[in-house]
Amino acid sequence: MSLFTSLRNALLRSIPIVLALVLALGSFLIAQRSQMRLWDNSPHGSLETPDYFIKNLSWNRFVPTKQKVNALQSDYAEHIPQEDLIFLKNINLRMTHFKHPEIIVTAKNGELNNMNGQLLLTGNVTLHRGGTNNQKLWLNTEKMEADLDYEIIHAKSRPTLKKGAHQITADEIIINNIDSELTALNSVNVQLAAKTTRN
Repeated sequence: MSLFTSLRNALLRSIPIVLALVLALGSFLIAQRSQMRLWDNSPHGSLETPDYFIKNLSWNRFVPTKQKVNALQSDYAEHIPQEDLIFLKNINLRMTHFKHPEIIVTAKNGELNNMNGQLLLTGNVTLHRGGTNNQKLWLNTEKMEADLDYEIIHAKSRPTLKKGAHQITADEIIINNIDSELTALNSVNVQLAAKTTRN
């Protein structure tokens, strides 16, 4: 067997190994890039690598002095130790207060600050508040900030709020669930349903 034939055979045998290494490296780089996307758009700028991630996160926080429970679920979460931030995907948040109507919020993305209980939600954010007929409301927006301790919801990015047959659109809407206060800010458009009378 000639030297050329031996080299050719060795090269042909090594092609599957080289291909496997290239595919493994490509998969690793894609996985790294997809994880980085969770915090790339953070207002905190460049952040360090997460120290852990959790799939199917379920997080409950009971606040005895305020008689309430915050229950947060997320398909995927990453923790950044530098700022003590948790980045979340596909969020469902329940704010249950024993004296006030329950609030349920869903969103595509979220950023929870562990130090102060502030939650930033983005992407198809919806809020539903239960309770009696005069307490129920729906809100849709693309960006919302929530103070989990004081139950203050600050909806941004031109939110729309529906309460019964009435609708409010504004640049920003603030809901204080504990004090049952609602504030609409800038470019407010209110559509009130006409009352109907029965004979």
